Amino acid sequence: MKLHSLIKTNNWLSVELTLLKLYPDQNISVEAYKKVFEKLESLTPEENQMQIVLSEEYDFADEEKEETYIDVLG
Repeated sequence: MKLHSLIKTNNWLSVELTLLKLYPDQNISVEAYKKVFEKLESLTPEENQMQIVLSEEYDFADEEKEETYIDVLG
C-alpha cells in the first residue's frame, strides 16, 4: 500500500486515538501531529523508490506478557 492511500483511507480521529493509546506521553504534541497529517493529506503524491516497512515484533523484555509492537523502518 502506498503512503498516500494509507493516509486517504484513515481519518485523523482514528490516527489520534491510536497514537495516544500507543504513546500516551505524546498528548502534548498531538496538535503538531495533526498538522503534519493534514499537510500530508493535501500533498500530491510523487513516485519514488523509498519504502516504508512495518513489522510486528515481539517484546521479549517481559516473557509473561507476550506483547507485540509495530516496528517502522523507512
